Amino acid sequence: MEGMEARHVALSSLCDFGGAGARVHLAPANGFPPHVYQPLMDALRDILHFYALIPLPMRVGTPPPPELDWHLLAHEMAERLREAGLKEIIGMGHSLGGVMSLLASIRYPGLFRALVLMDPVILPRLFTWALRALRAIGLGHRFPLVQAALRRRRVFSSREEAAQRYRAHPFFRNWHPAAFAAYIEHGLRERADGQVELAYPPEWEAAIFNTSPTDIWEWVPRVSVPVLLLYGERSNTFRPPALRRLERIWPQAQFVAVPNAGHMFPMERPQETADLIREHLEGLLA
Repeated sequence: MEGMEARHVALSSLCDFGGAGARVHLAPANGFPPHVYQPLMDALRDILHFYALIPLPMRVGTPPPPELDWHLLAHEMAERLREAGLKEIIGMGHSLGGVMSLLASIRYPGLFRALVLMDPVILPRLFTWALRALRAIGLGHRFPLVQAALRRRRVFSSREEAAQRYRAHPFFRNWHPAAFAAYIEHGLRERADGQVELAYPPEWEAAIFNTSPTDIWEWVPRVSVPVLLLYGERSNTFRPPALRRLERIWPQAQFVAVPNAGHMFPMERPQETADLIREHLEGLLA
């Protein structure tokens, strides 16, 4: 890990999205640039100042290392934020980014003064046991999200072609137009041959899915900062058993359902998400 940090520290890229008020670092979901959260950030810009680190897979230009796991990603993120002089800020994260922020808050006391977690990948204990068993017999790579990432189309003739294809895909159907436009702009990059390719390499995306932490329940009791956890009422990621267990473990947390929403609600319903964050933020920072 130390060698990888030394090679890539110069490539770190912290985006300042602006705003007023309390400083926030927003960590995105696996496979996405932080720009897709622009509508959410815009809706809170009057009370929050947003920063977001470009995800490590979009910066390094190398295959994922054998030692990759979410603890390593959280460590690398925290080190970059510390190098930028950020401390006592709000850690906001979606999906993977929520877990990275959670882990960083434990390992780096003083980095985050509060957490806003949006549908974090905190799987029920039964799921983590099943994943651990699959990995123990060498079948972790067969996890559907891993296979879907590896099958993802990587190259398009143009951004226009990519946008046309993605608009027809159910995954993007309910995205806010500005979030979708941000993905087309920042989720793709130009190639030397004039085509465009995914800026977030599928190999990294698959490796991250394949290393989702099965030890997460050993860590969640160590969170000591206030937490606001928003979850999709119909999420296929943050499930009721995890919610019930966290309600017992985190007395300092507020749990807020986004009605009739799935896992991608920050990009699909950014204004509603922002309204819920705004409504509960004062209590979080009190």
